Amino acid sequence: MDAKPASAQLVVWGVEAPELLLNESKAFHDVRLRDDDRDDGPGEFKNANGGNGNPDNDSDQVRMPQGSLFLELYCPHPTQLNDQGTKPGFPMELYQQQAGDGSIQLKLDATAPNVTGGAGGAPVWRIAISERHDQFTDAAQRDLSPARLRDPNFANRLPDTASFELPQPHELGPNGNVAQDTRLAYDRFIWFTDVQDTDTNPDAAFNAIGNLINSNNISDMAANKVFIAPTFDQDNITNSDRNLEPGQFLTLAPRLETRFGSKVSWNNGQGKALGVGNGNGNGPGNNSQPDGLSEQRWIIFPNEGLVQSDHDDNRLTPALAAAGEVGTPALPLVIAAPRPAGWAIPAQDHPNLAQNVVGINVSEPLPRGGNYYPQPGFQYFQTADTDFDGDGDPDYFLTDAYLDYSDPNKARTAKDEPLDISRNRIPNANNEPLLGTIEDYCSALLQRLADPTKPYNAVTNPYRTVDWLPIDLTVFSGEDREAKISGTADYTRRSRQRNGHIRQIGNGVSVSANSLYSYETDFTSPNVSISPPNIDGDYFRFDTQDGGTAHLQSSFSFLNTAQADANPGFVGFAATLGSLGSPASDNVIGNDRNLPQTPYAIHPWFNRPLASAMEIMMVPACSQGRLFEEMSFSLAGDSDVFCNGTNDQDPTLVNAPFRHLLNFFHSSNTPGDGLEFSRVFDFVNTLPRFRGEVDLISPSRLWGTANNPVAMPTAFRSLLAPPFNIKYDNHRQGTINLNTVSKFPVWAGLMQGHMTASEFSSPNSSAGQFAYDNFQRMRRGYNVSGNTPPTKVTSGSGPYNYAPSYLNSAYPTEFGGVFRPGVHADKAIQTRSNAAGQNGSRDQLRRNSVNGGLMRDTANLSATTPAQTSMFVRRADQAPITTGGNNPSLDRLRNPFMRQQTLMRMPNLVSDNSQVFLVRMTVGFFEVDAATQSLGREYNAEVGRSQRYQGTFVIDRSIPVGFSPGNDLNARDVVIFESYAQ
Repeated sequence: MDAKPASAQLVVWGVEAPELLLNESKAFHDVRLRDDDRDDGPGEFKNANGGNGNPDNDSDQVRMPQGSLFLELYCPHPTQLNDQGTKPGFPMELYQQQAGDGSIQLKLDATAPNVTGGAGGAPVWRIAISERHDQFTDAAQRDLSPARLRDPNFANRLPDTASFELPQPHELGPNGNVAQDTRLAYDRFIWFTDVQDTDTNPDAAFNAIGNLINSNNISDMAANKVFIAPTFDQDNITNSDRNLEPGQFLTLAPRLETRFGSKVSWNNGQGKALGVGNGNGNGPGNNSQPDGLSEQRWIIFPNEGLVQSDHDDNRLTPALAAAGEVGTPALPLVIAAPRPAGWAIPAQDHPNLAQNVVGINVSEPLPRGGNYYPQPGFQYFQTADTDFDGDGDPDYFLTDAYLDYSDPNKARTAKDEPLDISRNRIPNANNEPLLGTIEDYCSALLQRLADPTKPYNAVTNPYRTVDWLPIDLTVFSGEDREAKISGTADYTRRSRQRNGHIRQIGNGVSVSANSLYSYETDFTSPNVSISPPNIDGDYFRFDTQDGGTAHLQSSFSFLNTAQADANPGFVGFAATLGSLGSPASDNVIGNDRNLPQTPYAIHPWFNRPLASAMEIMMVPACSQGRLFEEMSFSLAGDSDVFCNGTNDQDPTLVNAPFRHLLNFFHSSNTPGDGLEFSRVFDFVNTLPRFRGEVDLISPSRLWGTANNPVAMPTAFRSLLAPPFNIKYDNHRQGTINLNTVSKFPVWAGLMQGHMTASEFSSPNSSAGQFAYDNFQRMRRGYNVSGNTPPTKVTSGSGPYNYAPSYLNSAYPTEFGGVFRPGVHADKAIQTRSNAAGQNGSRDQLRRNSVNGGLMRDTANLSATTPAQTSMFVRRADQAPITTGGNNPSLDRLRNPFMRQQTLMRMPNLVSDNSQVFLVRMTVGFFEVDAATQSLGREYNAEVGRSQRYQGTFVIDRSIPVGFSPGNDLNARDVVIFESYAQ
């Protein structure tokens, strides 16, 4: 928008409102190894003592390794109310209205239209899981981690251009500035859709997934990489609901129940009794005994979501119900893939896999990738079929083991070498997998079809990243002490959770802000140990000597906030409205109970036609993938937004006050330094609200037809090309010319509702920022005494000056700061002092483009630096004070709409010129001396029969008319109203 003589470019910018967000992640991998002497190799323990004297050099695989991935998502759309007048609309290509109660819900399994002859439309939503980029991978691969690209401590970070799209890591660089063969690849995918018979006919389900991918030509996907949300033959409840309510959490789990290994017994217990004398217990290499499944588990409750229990089977997740104290129920989904080809079900009651499918994970090989684990042949305690916990059912009911621990014949069937070593998905050393928490193992990228109403196309309608979240992997030993596997390791208790923090513009410091749209997460470097050996409990149980819990910590199914049992000490969002308790929360209904007590700092999406041209300022100027990276604001106070000649190119200024928006106040007299976005308001406007006030001009009237073309200059025709092909009737101007406002009541009426009580009752500048005297000063461009009435000079001969004390000797006008278009702001008349820097010089009358109109700063003409306060943007320190927790929902520092709502309303109410005039005219007849041309008395006045004719006219000078001397063309068109007194 600057004055450079460059060719005009068509510019489109903007971002759709996010309808689904990633909120929390945690991945686990249970290696399920033991130091045992019943392997199919040497058949000896790892230590050198006892046995045959030929120690094993690694642990043995007693059960099939188990990977697990848990994700939480959130629908941020405001909850549905009967009165939706103040709520953003629902994009119905993504939502579905329920036939029964009329509720509108996000349709997770929505699909795009089918291509001709296709097997079905491409799913609208998918979650892509990246390949590994942790500290144990290649440096080039690690440096492309989305988290690393935004790390302030990473030398090659891309704070302004990281796209968070794996195929294009550098948003503005050619080919992403990364060679094709070194970019991070997609390792696996999640669909929320279903494929029939996934658990009973896995081959058919796998082929159906492949047919869908191939018929839609989704080139970056393969059937063996896809995990879905299947329905199950013997279970009509799980995954039966795939519609997410606004304000509801969504939890994804690999199976209905995930146990974290086995319990351990050192000196007694059923496990020891079953193992004595058969190579399992009291052996010189290993004397810890599995004593049943761990009670620490994460389990799906269909009516609540994902629920966590500790090692003593105490529920940690707070109760979630319609009127729950913490929040409402989450929607749970089990995500899984068809089991490997050729895996027959051993027995209906004892399958290899929970629900006969492979649960979603990031650490196992792909089930149909050709390198999955060998099919197990035993239950862990198959012969004894032991019910350790006394619930009436055997604990180890799955056929997921490579040996029967209770086999009296002590058959050597365990795998001699850890299966994960050859799969190369778990870091290893000395032929043992490394235990502990691996930070930033991979990333989850939430993606959506660009246009859900059209079929997938890799170029014109691809999947675009909406959000991403790091995934940390905790590798643990659930069947033996860690010291017997790879030695002591460090872990993190807590899942990776969004914490609502933002990075401040300029210094990059992360501060607590309750921001819904933020990539900031809580992660504590691994520093927690497993409980010491020789203590009964669980193999996977944290040491509590540091004051922490023995169990894992998370906030799955509820807001990421501190919760005494499940998520203690978390510094994230404020506590939920539901946790206020009765009676404070009695009137908070539905999913609004999930909201934090300090409202989310969000960006407003109108989802409606713009009401004012200046609402363009609310359009984010970033890609979808960068929105949460750039969403920011200053909690310290008002940011500098105006250039002062020395800071024009300061990135802090360019990004202020909200990094995700354009700084429309950025303007400079130095050529090329100012962004000059404000000039767009000289050319755009919103249409009148009421029908009939505008007519669209058909393109055929401009071009005609091939057989009957319209003769018209091309330059004129281009001015009326869509979307400018509009004809106004000009009957409803109704705006106030700011340059002619001369009375306080006019100003008070214009600004009513946006003024404080003192500003509305008094014009004095001391009343506040929007006081009438302040408006007059900014229009004049200099100060005058507001306490002294203007001096009236009426003596002597005219002309008279009625207010000399309201003038400044340096300037020839009371309108030095006249309101005018930005393109004319640098035009000024000659003054008496025109030398640069002199008071009253012409340069002082010349203004930056932004200072010509409504967005001007409040400094006087003689000021050398801007005041950093925009005339119609109320400062944070001005009443009403909403910062500091007084009323966060109205905090002007946290919400760009609240900050600039006064400014954005002005284009519909005011103008800088008067196009419509009321003219009252009286015509009389007078006698004229023919010789001297002197005016005499009124005709017939002496007989009392003078003739006078009165008329009232409304003239609109904005109507284009032609003029030719001596010819009456259409000049009368400017008279839009006339009335004559009879």
